[in-house]
Amino acid sequence: MFNIFAGLDKLGFTQTPEPDAVFNPNKAEKSKKKDAEAEELDIAQYVLLKKRLCPVCNKIFSDVMLRKVKCRFLHIDSDLRARYHPFDPIYYDVILCHFCGYTAMHSHFDQISEKQIDLIFDAVNPQYQYKEYPLMLSAADAAERYLLALLCATIKRVRPSEKAMLCLRLAWLLRDQKEAERELEFLLFALQGFELAYENENFPMYGMESETLCYLIGELCRRVGRHDDSMRHLSRVITSRSASNRLKERARDIRDLIKKQNPEEEL
Repeated sequence: MFNIFAGLDKLGFTQTPEPDAVFNPNKAEKSKKKDAEAEELDIAQYVLLKKRLCPVCNKIFSDVMLRKVKCRFLHIDSDLRARYHPFDPIYYDVILCHFCGYTAMHSHFDQISEKQIDLIFDAVNPQYQYKEYPLMLSAADAAERYLLALLCATIKRVRPSEKAMLCLRLAWLLRDQKEAERELEFLLFALQGFELAYENENFPMYGMESETLCYLIGELCRRVGRHDDSMRHLSRVITSRSASNRLKERARDIRDLIKKQNPEEEL
């Protein structure tokens, strides 16, 4: 929306009402009130500091954890991203050792072999430079930490599923930053990893049974434009005897969306 008060800066007016305030003052006041409430939100009430022992450098450091129970669940996106208010738990699901740079998701931080420790110490520690992060992590802050976790996971040569989940979460964080091109790149990497994991790894996987991962692969295929592959995976879910009714309904919704968005294609 254009600035209806443009030009008044010549008369010294650097702060003017929003355009909505001209005919809808109540809406503008509500918006200001909402912004003020967000600014006053105390992140310290939602996080706690936990001391951890780094398995790579054997030093103790403090890690910030989000109290998920204090955040209200809102809904789940079509690619299984859970939404919360006022803070997103995935922003805080990465542990970073401030001494050596070793980084991983909470569920994998302590899962490291002696050989992997040597790999991390040789490849990450010499290059890592300490950076202090605020308690209230931005999407860019969280993405930076996840990218470092992906680097460590690649150096550790972990299973495809772990690297795929890191790529998927990076895509979500880039979506928060409105970086559509980079989001697509990481969705493609996540899809590649999950396809390998689906064929070669055991279930459950990050809380997902095979039908749920099959659905996720189908939805990722849709998002990257592989519509035939998407329909094939979604059909598996819909015809599965073990998939839940809710998951089947999700699969039908995505299938119908593909048909609606691509009426000229034979799917």
